[in-house]
Amino acid sequence: MHNIIKRVALFLLLILVLIGVGNYGTVEAAKKSNRCFLQFTAVPLNENINSGAETTYRYAVKNIGATMCNEVAVSLYYAENEKYINSNPLPTASDYYWSIGKLNRGQTFYFSVVIKNINGGEQMLGEG
Repeated sequence: MHNIIKRVALFLLLILVLIGVGNYGTVEAAKKSNRCFLQFTAVPLNENINSGAETTYRYAVKNIGATMCNEVAVSLYYAENEKYINSNPLPTASDYYWSIGKLNRGQTFYFSVVIKNINGGEQMLGEG
């Protein structure tokens, strides 16, 4: 039960951090100690995306804790008007899941995802 509460809290925190960004994600790690902490950031590299246009998001997952994090994974969730085009590196499963594995203390895993704005919707890119 405690583990579920932590995951829900992390999910809600990520939503708050990423409001204004067209898509959002969750980050998980198997915690062998309470000193494994992950920081997740998403930065859109394009601005003013119009219908049919593509944008690239650069993501970073950093271990900011005092110990190694094991079984780190990221799941992205795309907005209704967004379609996955490609990414670097490629996802582990489907177009939304990256299994990172271990992250040493201070280590960062970077990846980028290209999204296409479809159905005439507008992507909401955060100010910054």
